[in-house]
Amino acid sequence: MAITETFKNWIQKAEQIGFTNNQVNGLALLCLWRFKYSEPIDGQAPNMETFTDFISPELFTNIYSRFNSDDFFAAVPVLREAGRALNIKLPEKRVDVDGLPTVLFDHGGNSDDKWANTLGPRHEFDLWLLDELGKLLDANFTPADYFVFGDYLTQLGHKHDWEGFRRIQIAIVLRPSPLLMSFTNPTVASDIQNLEPIEIALQFLNYGKKSVAEITWYASKSYMYDQKSPFPRINHDLEFQDATQFLKTIVHLITPYIATQLAQNPSLADEIDDEYKCESAELPDIWATAETLIEKKFSILKYSLWNRPSTLLVNAVIHNEMCHLIMKNINAWYANNDGQRSK
Repeated sequence: MAITETFKNWIQKAEQIGFTNNQVNGLALLCLWRFKYSEPIDGQAPNMETFTDFISPELFTNIYSRFNSDDFFAAVPVLREAGRALNIKLPEKRVDVDGLPTVLFDHGGNSDDKWANTLGPRHEFDLWLLDELGKLLDANFTPADYFVFGDYLTQLGHKHDWEGFRRIQIAIVLRPSPLLMSFTNPTVASDIQNLEPIEIALQFLNYGKKSVAEITWYASKSYMYDQKSPFPRINHDLEFQDATQFLKTIVHLITPYIATQLAQNPSLADEIDDEYKCESAELPDIWATAETLIEKKFSILKYSLWNRPSTLLVNAVIHNEMCHLIMKNINAWYANNDGQRSK
């Protein structure tokens, strides 16, 4: 029995972005967790239509029978370490399904919340976790096997230490980095083949008021697509270039678009925090301001050349921050230049 076209497209997109084989396996496991156990996470009932879009019930049952308790216990140290890194608090007194005391997922904890609350470290943690989860089974196991394995882990987690397992599981899938959020979100994942890599990274990175977020989102179209019908993709792989080249390419393309939006609604600049103010309109000065803000808020620039997914995520952050800077300051820049808005 073969996997569905939707699942094949999902795997191909993950490979295009640059996730390793192990990471794609781990991503498939987390996908199952979000698809099937989403209600306590985001308040939405599990979307079983999306679930079956990825794998048929018959194939799911066939794969499920291949696992045994040794596979579960091999995952326990990885999940303990995830709980420790994310500083997940567990009740001291917990019981297994038979009502007996259990400490299976005790991890010792730590005093640093950066892995949970700061984008750069959280992204690093997520890639580590995908790697570790994605090599738990033998090398011949596929992403489809890992997708089903996510359910098997949950069932045995319920049996041996449900409170401990569940709290760690929720922490892992509740607020992952934007790339993982896109690949595990039922709505986005089922249609991910129609998104460009930068759009996948931006899906859950937008912040600020809706009006600002919409401009930021659509600004990416100015450098991804030719602005004449039929609007073919241009600048292929731009989002995977180093930060300097990416910045130099996009800034002169997003600025006219943003200028047009601000001409129609000048008050949008007031919706952006004053920390984005930059008196100079020179690119080195604008970038220096953006760099400071990115490090302060996200601690992510050091990952720019780490690997392909990291380059993509860093460039998505650069895109957002540059859009915010331009929106905040473009009216003042034009006024200081010649008293008029440039045409």
